[in-house]
Amino acid sequence: MALDDLKEVIEKLQGMMAAHHEYLSGKERRTRQVLIDPLLKALGWDVSNPGTVYLEHNQMDYALMSDDYPVAVIEAKPLGKSLEASKATSQSIAYAVENNIPYIVVTDGDKWKMYEVFKQQTLEDRKLMEFQLSKDLSQDSVLQALRMWKPNLASGRPKEAMDPVFAPPAIEDTHADPPVDDGARPNADTMPPVYEGLSSTQQLYLEYWTALKSSVDRRDSSIKVGKPQPHSWMIFAVGRSNFGMRTMARPKNKSIGVGLAVFGPHGKSRFQRLRQYKTEIESEIGAELEWQENPSENYIRLYRRDTNLEARQDWDRQHQWLFEQLEIFYSVFKERVKAL
Repeated sequence: MALDDLKEVIEKLQGMMAAHHEYLSGKERRTRQVLIDPLLKALGWDVSNPGTVYLEHNQMDYALMSDDYPVAVIEAKPLGKSLEASKATSQSIAYAVENNIPYIVVTDGDKWKMYEVFKQQTLEDRKLMEFQLSKDLSQDSVLQALRMWKPNLASGRPKEAMDPVFAPPAIEDTHADPPVDDGARPNADTMPPVYEGLSSTQQLYLEYWTALKSSVDRRDSSIKVGKPQPHSWMIFAVGRSNFGMRTMARPKNKSIGVGLAVFGPHGKSRFQRLRQYKTEIESEIGAELEWQENPSENYIRLYRRDTNLEARQDWDRQHQWLFEQLEIFYSVFKERVKAL
């Protein structure tokens, strides 16, 4: 992608807003067609290709796809609509948390804001990017918009706006000698994913969950695994918003676990209703569970405390246990969650 091309698109959109503000103002469909779609396309997200962008993806206006899984969802508003924290934004974050989607974007076609979903801070402190086409210089908007450039966002850790990621240049010299394969290079298919800037612990999490995903994907299971992230947990859908199954890993405590998170505006009351059936649920799962009530999220957890995440030779055993418990939790909670 040439930055001059992106700058040209942004300047065109700036002119479009100035000339047709009344026509676009308050009209979401027009805003999307005239302002949002062209910028996404310029950033590599072809809105006409479902392999790249899902439109009206469940509750979301757009889902930006990489390897058949959303890496970000976008909440679109009509031009001129406030982007301040709203019920819709909270629902977007809850949906992203439940489905292990790391980023959300909110826009009215003019103002754009991007948030990191799993950062344990206030919404404002989770903000990674913000720009306004009608007020910012076009070159400043370009640098901010690069957070959403497809290769950057799909990398899993989009670079800072002032330090964009660029794809390797195409090889134009067709007469160059081919590289010599001396047999010493690692196989890219078997290499663990490596993202610049990760700590050793984050890298361990990423490798651990990537291996778990590979293990689950090989099985005939209703459990669907999203894109692994460098966190101490991984989230799995359980069939309803504001609920999510989780696997957890605690290297220092040498423990792994599986649990159900209950959150959202009715999280506390729903958690308490589930706890009324504590004896029955624990009997079905076959173990005593931890029931933890918190102001924002409530948890029902089961831990195994004889594990060492750094012992890679033991990962198969650990992942087998996690998978078995996920299957049990899913069967025990799926219908109960739907009935709440």
